[in-house]
Amino acid sequence: MVNCLFKEDRFPEILKYKQKDFLADTELVKVYVCCLLRMGRLNLADSLMDEFSLMDNCRWANYYGEFLIEKKRFGRADAYYDSVIGQVDSICPELYYNYARVALLQGKTDTALQRFKSFIDKFPRGDYYYNALFKIATINFLNQNFDSAGLYYGLAARKGSLRYDALKNRLLCYKKSGNWKKACETAKQLLEIGSPGDEAEIYFDIGYALLQDGQPDSAQKYLSRAVRAIPTPEYIYWLAEAYLARADFGRALYQYQRIVADFPGAGMWRPTAQYKSGLMLEFMGRYDEARKIYLTLIRTRGKDDIWAKESRKRLTAIKGR
Repeated sequence: MVNCLFKEDRFPEILKYKQKDFLADTELVKVYVCCLLRMGRLNLADSLMDEFSLMDNCRWANYYGEFLIEKKRFGRADAYYDSVIGQVDSICPELYYNYARVALLQGKTDTALQRFKSFIDKFPRGDYYYNALFKIATINFLNQNFDSAGLYYGLAARKGSLRYDALKNRLLCYKKSGNWKKACETAKQLLEIGSPGDEAEIYFDIGYALLQDGQPDSAQKYLSRAVRAIPTPEYIYWLAEAYLARADFGRALYQYQRIVADFPGAGMWRPTAQYKSGLMLEFMGRYDEARKIYLTLIRTRGKDDIWAKESRKRLTAIKGR
């Protein structure tokens, strides 16, 4: 029973037992000591270790460190791990990982980065290795080193439980850095493992990346799928932009006008789409219709609005046509 509780991290329940219940079995004493450490009762744990001549080890030491982290005593935890690392002969992965993590929790990103890099050199296997890669990626992201962050997130994604979050973050990194080829590649990987509810967003990410990478034909296919799944103003706008990039002005106009008609409260998407509708009409030689749109924007948006100003420029440009 006690061992089961211990495996489930139910430490307070174990400590409800009387101490004498453990003293006849050295193995149970060890479990009891670990629970004491995990619950912050360091002095009693040390006393029992002396009484039963138990050798301290780094995994036991880590239980007390985890207690300090759980209680958000990050400064004390950092000092504690620092002292422990200088005392024990061999370091276990979880202790060194928390040693690095506590620096990050304190906001000491340079120190944390150094420790996590040291960790992956010391322990190049196991779950903590991929967690450390994820943390290195996050620190690089915070430091706006987006390509480096994307690289480390890609490595962390090899661990199944981290894969989705790591790829999502990798995609964000490459969007931030403007690396559209890798953004598209990452989004396609996400499409393979995402749930059906994620598909629209991922279709959009692929389509947007392809459009930014100068591939409007392929972009249009993915953006159309996104719009069919969830017709948001943003998705429809970029589908229109894909048609525009293909010089398919009629289809672009249709999509811009969908935003104007169907989303009256869509923030800047609506006036932007309205202005773009005027441009499409110009490209198609329908100048009178374009003028009406520009005049409407000037009247409804006010003279200082950016689209009102742009509309006045267009009216000047097509004067007499």
